[in-house]
Amino acid sequence: MSRATVVQITLTIALVVFIGLGLTAFLNYFKFERSFSLLIGSRFDAVLRDMKNTIETSLALGLPLNALRNTQPLIERETQQDPLILSIEVFEADGNVVFATDRDLIGDQMTDEWIEAWHTHDTAGAWRLREEDALVIGISLINNLDLEVGGIAFRFSRDFHDSSLEAMLLELGGAVAILLAATIVLALLGALLLLRTTRSSFTAMTDALNALSQHPDLPLPVNRGSDPALTAIVAAFSEIEHTAKEIRCLDEEG
Repeated sequence: MSRATVVQITLTIALVVFIGLGLTAFLNYFKFERSFSLLIGSRFDAVLRDMKNTIETSLALGLPLNALRNTQPLIERETQQDPLILSIEVFEADGNVVFATDRDLIGDQMTDEWIEAWHTHDTAGAWRLREEDALVIGISLINNLDLEVGGIAFRFSRDFHDSSLEAMLLELGGAVAILLAATIVLALLGALLLLRTTRSSFTAMTDALNALSQHPDLPLPVNRGSDPALTAIVAAFSEIEHTAKEIRCLDEEG
């Protein structure tokens, strides 16, 4: 067998392994992405629900949402404790912001995307949005009459989320590259070792066929222990030559 054949076999093995490793890395990455996103979401969901309980306790006293003056220091303190939180906004049922860590936003209306996400979610659950530079999670506020009087929304940075996913992707890519390189080396060595005998047989048969084609009258000695395929080829050529002589003799006699 030629070197080109060995290379083709090695590349074929490498391609199959690469596809397998690629699929494995792809599935592991998206499994990690889903689990990590759920973990981050659960972390802020817990903080959000704790803040929801605090505000709803004040609402149970019969005060309107915009009258809960302790809400402003509450959200500012929470933002200072977690650097990943970009902003916290508390809004009324009409979408008007009544408290915000960025006080310039007080009195503004929530964006249409936020309002749509808030109105279409289950009242008991949290709603989520993905923005260009942040992830948003929000939840409704319910008063003692079981009426939805507004909600709370967190915006937290995507940098930690995205950088963690990028680091995992690079780690998986590095592992795939190392395994693929090791596979190519092992496949090449294996092909050379396993096909060495076959390559020698092909070389011997090629030499025998070339010799027979160039010198058909010269017998080819077959040594004991020689390759069975080569022995069969030499025997076949000898039989053909013997048959051809018999035909010539019969033709001369006839």
